[in-house]
Amino acid sequence: MKAQIKVLSIALALGFGGNAMANPQSDISPEEARSIAKEAYIYGASYVDNYRVYFKALFDADHPLPVYANDFVHLRNLAGAGIKDTPNNDTLFSYTILDLRQEPMVLSVPEVAEDRLYMLQLGEVNTNTLPYISSITTGTAAGNYIVTGADFTGYLPADKFDGVVTTRGQYLTVTGRTQVNGHSDLPTVHKIQDGFNVTPLSTFLGQEAPAAVPEPKHVKWDVEKVQGIGVYDYISLGMSWQLPTLEEMGMLESFAKIGLIPGKTFTTEGMSPKVVKAIEAGLADAKSAILERDKTMQVNAGGGWLFGTNNISSVGDDYLLRSTVSRVTIYPNAPDHALYGQSISDSDGQPLVGVNEYRVTFDADALPPVDAFWSLTMYDTATTAMIPNELDRYSIGDRTENLVLNKDGGITVCMQATKPTDPACNWLPAPESAFYAIMRLYAPTIEASSGNWTPPPIVRLK
Repeated sequence: MKAQIKVLSIALALGFGGNAMANPQSDISPEEARSIAKEAYIYGASYVDNYRVYFKALFDADHPLPVYANDFVHLRNLAGAGIKDTPNNDTLFSYTILDLRQEPMVLSVPEVAEDRLYMLQLGEVNTNTLPYISSITTGTAAGNYIVTGADFTGYLPADKFDGVVTTRGQYLTVTGRTQVNGHSDLPTVHKIQDGFNVTPLSTFLGQEAPAAVPEPKHVKWDVEKVQGIGVYDYISLGMSWQLPTLEEMGMLESFAKIGLIPGKTFTTEGMSPKVVKAIEAGLADAKSAILERDKTMQVNAGGGWLFGTNNISSVGDDYLLRSTVSRVTIYPNAPDHALYGQSISDSDGQPLVGVNEYRVTFDADALPPVDAFWSLTMYDTATTAMIPNELDRYSIGDRTENLVLNKDGGITVCMQATKPTDPACNWLPAPESAFYAIMRLYAPTIEASSGNWTPPPIVRLK
């Protein structure tokens, strides 16, 4: 008899249904409403950020980069100058959102070379990251991985799959990154991307599909609405897509006192003006708390660098941290997959400006410790885009062609607007105005992830 895995519906296990929540409480005091509103936004802000970044692309027909449920969208070219929001110049991205309401989905990956890094990051609706499917965790062999959502109950034939991923959500965001070794490597990477596939479980097993599910409910994105207490409508929607843990059930019952109920339209109808004002104040309190937490997110590593090594990809029940992370950098990588450092100032604490000349020197015995690769990328502060330049060079790393090595085998990088006269300096062109730099380490070793290695200082010459 074939081995089987039994999966119990998380929804049934929790007893979570449409009538599980209490009705809004009409006699709630302003003080209690303010406290609940603060807690509810801290809990749910990550749902809103996820909607803004990913689900808008699923529901907005006019989105410049639409995402299709259960079907990958692949970016085919490396990011160049003019693309905003601090893109990387190291990998090609692939995206999809798994709709798991009707049935589980099978994620298939191709075989890749032993020295090729790829990673499929699986993000829940609340923005916590589940275990990766990647060359680091699951290896470089081809594989089929079954992903089950909150509503699935049944048996899975274990011998058909290389792994099982379960989520409390009805949806799961998949962000793929595949290493690119220069423009000549793009055709190889495209073949790898084409090997990323999503197949409904019934199709994969050659069985009849379950009954169809209705089109997903969504709320049209409204920038003004989301700035005020209308944001709780988006939180309500996100909560309906991601089942709570047993420990969270009491908290969600308290949210219902201000009318925040999973899947229900949030409204202030019937509330007193004092309670509405209190909810607005609670929202402001929560936003202030998130901004304060943001100040402690990254560690000052010295030399002009902020370099965090904590695992902020999955933070459990630290809801304040979760919402702070999603506000700053949604779906950050786990530290065993990638670490990022950022610099906006030199080793003396002065802002980086391209009319000055800066040097970053990596000694031969202190190069970034990685099992995959590393890069240093430059961005214009005003645009958050990479800088157009005569070299068509936007980053420097261990895959950069024609690197000039120092006598000891180390590397010196010149960050400045004008071409350096020193032939031993590897030029990373900067704008004449303010800029910032991002250091990326892919598959960092324990030396880096433990904080025992930090980037060398950014030294201003003149």
